[in-house]
Amino acid sequence: MKYAEDMRKFIRSSLFNLNSRVVLDAGCGNGLVTRLIKKQHPKIKLIGIDSDANDIKIAKRKERSENKGINYFIGSLDKLPFPDSSFDLVVATLVFHHMEPVTRKLTLKEFYRVLNSHGEIIILEGKGLVRNLVDMMENSGFRDIGKRKEGKIRNVYYGKKIQFLIP
Repeated sequence: MKYAEDMRKFIRSSLFNLNSRVVLDAGCGNGLVTRLIKKQHPKIKLIGIDSDANDIKIAKRKERSENKGINYFIGSLDKLPFPDSSFDLVVATLVFHHMEPVTRKLTLKEFYRVLNSHGEIIILEGKGLVRNLVDMMENSGFRDIGKRKEGKIRNVYYGKKIQFLIP
């Protein structure tokens, strides 16, 4: 399965020095990426959230059989059910292309809200959409957009770091 192998490479290359203690997989679907993150970093507290109840049901069933210590929730990314500053890292893998532009803006604001002051966001999306997301960042609380480097866009915004990965 090419997607799964691409995700394994993504996790190994992007999250290899994960110092985060509390991680949110936003738009986790059936938990494939969530489980890969936990396998690579078993000591972190990991939460997955998705609006698709059936996908969360599958993720929870796999969690029960594998017992990795992942918590899954059904919920909307534009209205996250978590307190402010509750995550060190938010990972969003191929979720924004499913959203309308207004929902994308609200979701980015929510990601900003739930990140702690030194938090990081990692977003994996297609090239065209990444350009639109960068434009939306300023309206979501992020500032000081950086430059694109080596196929990745890394930007620092008031202590919160965002990394866009473009396949």
